Amino acid sequence: MVNHESNNYKLDWVSPVTISSVELLITETLKLTNLVSHALVPGQCITVELTGDNAVFQSSESSDSNAHCDSAENPKRWSHRTDILGRTYPVIKSLENIDSEVTLSAYLTDNPAVKAQPLTLTMTSVRKVKAVKVTPKHSRQHVNVRSGIVATVLDMNDAPYPDQTVYFSADNDAKLLMSSGITDGFGQTSVDVVGVKPGQVTVIATIDKQSDSGIIDFEK
Repeated sequence: MVNHESNNYKLDWVSPVTISSVELLITETLKLTNLVSHALVPGQCITVELTGDNAVFQSSESSDSNAHCDSAENPKRWSHRTDILGRTYPVIKSLENIDSEVTLSAYLTDNPAVKAQPLTLTMTSVRKVKAVKVTPKHSRQHVNVRSGIVATVLDMNDAPYPDQTVYFSADNDAKLLMSSGITDGFGQTSVDVVGVKPGQVTVIATIDKQSDSGIIDFEK
């Protein structure tokens, strides 16, 4: 028998998603830890309840029938056993293409006193840019020879964001072969830079209010 005293166990969200686009399925992760042995606890039922009108739990497609703790379908209640890593993964989906918030409350099914902090998830109908990343961060090239810079745009779920316009700029009189580019299916666009004199050139990629930069050292 497993001791379910609340002071022996801890239930936590792992790297929770707090902002997401309504068009995406959102997978959250919970882990159950034994505070005495510091081990992750497999095979225990975790219940997650969802509060909010515009989202439900996605039905699990797990082939392991033992993973389910509740045979009754309930779109607002999700109950599964932790896996061998002491984790379980509720999946949430939006019902309509509107902005909304939902709250997730998770607890150990056999002892609701063992619970995670409530998690608020904002679901937005407008996909937003989280960051743009430039690679390489530092490179070398000869003067008057092209050097490439790649910009990758990520959304709020760290997913590549295609069809976005990225603007480029460079200092030290360097020539950009184009001033902007549109991201492809991998969220990437690139630009070639030519240094006209020896020295360091900083290339900046900008989208919305996000920017990142890379440095090219041009040598004779």
